[in-house]
Amino acid sequence: MSGHTPGPWAWDGRVSVKAGDKLVALVYAEPAKPAKDEWEGVGNNASLIAAAPDLLEALIAADRTFAENGLLACHAARKEVQAAIARATGEAA
Repeated sequence: MSGHTPGPWAWDGRVSVKAGDKLVALVYAEPAKPAKDEWEGVGNNASLIAAAPDLLEALIAADRTFAENGLLACHAARKEVQAAIARATGEAA
């Protein structure tokens, strides 16, 4: 596995993405006092950053499933991928 901070990561709703108490990333908007639509973009970016460990894990699992079982076993891997995508986009799985 790579040397990144293990997940899960979570956005605090402001500027920090953390793994428990450990700071992983800071997400800011420009200008310092953004308009509402610019602030929503910050939230979308933070959700994507926070989902990074889940996305990586889902892709590794999907790759392993395809390599070991071929396309017939893709249903379970697809569910993992869909859950990671939902987390990254802030939508329900």
